[in-house]
Parts: sequence; C-alpha cells; structure tokens
Amino acid sequence: MALGKRRLAAFLAVSTGAAVLFAMAIDRVVGFVSTVPVSGLIYGPHERVRYRTPEFDVIVTTNSLGLRDRELRPRVAGVTRLLALGDFTYGWSVAVQDAWPRVLETELTQRGVVVEVINGGAAGGSPMTYAEVAERTVPVVRPDVVLVAVLQGDDLVQMAEASCDAKTPPRRGVRRMMSGLVRMLYPNILAMAHGVPRAGDDVRDVSRVWKDQAADMVHGFGAAERRRFAQLDDDIREAFLRGELNPGLVMLGVKQPDRFLTGAGVDTTTAKQLIDAMAACLRRVSLAAARVNAAVIVMSVPYGAYVSARDLKSKRRLGFDVDSQLMNSSGPDDAIWRAAVAAGLPFLTVTQHFRNEAVTKRLYFPIDGHFTSAGNRLYAQAFADVLKPMLETLRQGARSTHESDLTR
Repeated sequence: MALGKRRLAAFLAVSTGAAVLFAMAIDRVVGFVSTVPVSGLIYGPHERVRYRTPEFDVIVTTNSLGLRDRELRPRVAGVTRLLALGDFTYGWSVAVQDAWPRVLETELTQRGVVVEVINGGAAGGSPMTYAEVAERTVPVVRPDVVLVAVLQGDDLVQMAEASCDAKTPPRRGVRRMMSGLVRMLYPNILAMAHGVPRAGDDVRDVSRVWKDQAADMVHGFGAAERRRFAQLDDDIREAFLRGELNPGLVMLGVKQPDRFLTGAGVDTTTAKQLIDAMAACLRRVSLAAARVNAAVIVMSVPYGAYVSARDLKSKRRLGFDVDSQLMNSSGPDDAIWRAAVAAGLPFLTVTQHFRNEAVTKRLYFPIDGHFTSAGNRLYAQAFADVLKPMLETLRQGARSTHESDLTR
C-alpha cells in the first residue's frame, strides 16, 4: 500500500512538471506569433519610448516585468537585493546605467557590500505611487531592503491630492507571489488574455504627445493662468508649445506657483496634514516589505530649488514663486524626516553635501530639473557611504538569525 502511494505521488509530480513545461513551450510559441503583452508591474513590458528635449535625448526601455531595468536575475548567495522606489529613481533624462540605482549598485559593491539594486522608479510618482508599486513589486522581486527615495517638496505637496488611508494594504501575499511567478513563466499566454497591443521594436517619440497636451492645457487656462503663462520666459513658452518640454512643468508653474514654498513647510498647519498623509504611505510600504521580511530605509532626494541659486533661478523661469531662503532651509528634509519617524522608519539625507557640490557642478538639468548624470552619480556615491554600515549591520543580523534557526 505504501509503495503504491509513493508511486502515485511520483507519477503526479512528474505529470505536473511535464504539464508546466508543456505550457511553457506553448507560451513561447504564442509569444512568437502573438503581438500582445501582459501588464507590467509599473509600465508595460518591453516598451521603447524616446524622450527628446533641448536638454536631453534618451530612449527608455522596460524589461518583461515592466520595470526600467535589466531582466530580473536569479538570487545569488551573498548578494543583498535592494529595491529602489521613487520619482528621481527612474532616471528620467539619463541612460539607465547612469540612473542612481545602477550607480549605487556599483559603488556599494566597490566598497565591499555586494548588492543588486532593482530600479522600481516611477517617473512623476508620489508617495502614494511608491506604496502601490511596493505592494505590486515586493512580492515578485522579494528584496532584502526597500529604499524609498522621497523627493523634497514635490512629494509632500502631492499628498494634498493623494491618500494612502483609503485603501487597506492587500493581504494576498501568497496570491501575489504566485501571480508574479505565473507572469514570468507564461507572459505571452497572459498577454493574449489581456489583449493589449505590444510595442514590439518600435520606438515611440513623445514630442508629438507633449505638443498636443500643451495645446490642450493652454486652451483650458483661466484668465489668471493665461496672464501667468504670458509672463513666462519666451524660450520656455515656445519650447512648451513645440512639445520640447514636459508640459507638466509649465502646468505646475502656472497653476501652483507657490508649490516649492508649500513643499518647504512654510505653512505649518498645511505641512502637518501633508506629513501625516505621507507617513500613511510610508507605512504601507513598510507593511508590504514586512511580508517578505525586508527592511525599509527612507532617503531624501535633494531638489534643485532647495540646493543652489542656479537651480532656484530655473524654477522662476518656469513661473514658480521662490525665495532665496529656500536654498538653506531645513524644511524640505524636516518634513520627510517627520513622516519617516511617524512610520517608524530610519531616515537619511545628503542635502548639505549636494549644496556644497552644486557650487561647482551641474547636478540638475536647468529647465527639466531632474538629476543630470553627475547628479545621479553624486547621489549614489554619497548614499553608498551612508548605506554601507547599515547594510552590513542588516546582513549580520540576518546571518545571526539564520544560524540561530539552524541550531534549534
């Protein structure tokens, strides 16, 4: 009887394995003849998009998971996996190898801490976006540490129109993990089920889209907004109308001119509400990370208006009301720190280092405002020095826990 059960179990195991392999083979055939993909974790899989402005010209691609990164590699013993979240994390305006997550990977490894840094950046995202990305991505990539790179000022202001309390963090950890596994095994079959056109090898140029969006925005401006738009720098206004400038930059300057003042916490009552809202988002990230026993570290991203006179002037050209005192204000970092503390998470900053270096280096694109390659590199190098001892401590703690489990 026992022998019969063992044979039955073996037969079922072999049959199941054969079925999985057969389905994978069918999936690859579907992929060969099909033109539709499955939805990605952040963006569509295998996208190729060209972003072209007077300041930069870059083609952005995504992997099979919809991340702006190389394909996810199998876990390797001794390599700590980091998942980086955030807006500037995406590496807008630079090649992916120049974005700070990839540079951080190199910098930490050179310092003796061998890591793999996965780019979970979402361009234009807010802390609510980071929470949503964490809940989708963490169960799939299963990091050891989640880095939440919070953009000074801008991420705080966005919390006026976002809420992380409205949604209870999902508790379907096993279901999400299995969903991620199925996505990796059978991407093409799932693609057919979704029925979404695949980009293939085509490169989409967003300039035409931006031009159309700019025209729609101008058409929708009210009287006060039209006056502010007319007062913009001629070069800025013309680049905007030609589709050579991210239309969101001009829209914010015209509609929310006090954005950087609000982001610095000038109005303490408003700042308190926004900080509480940001803390709720960080708690959601923490909960998602806890389900795979990952640590979370909150990192401030220095924004140009709070860093240098040159970059502050650029914000004025876009229509923002800014004050020279912002360059020395601790308000932007204080807000992120308070949100991190409220969420029970560690907080790190390199703002003063950026202020010192910005005197002689161009760390931001003058108009676009994102990190240049030099800005990405400085951010990665500065945080590599700060993160090294923290990651070594976390790794030692994980090793001790593993050894303790083995002796039980």
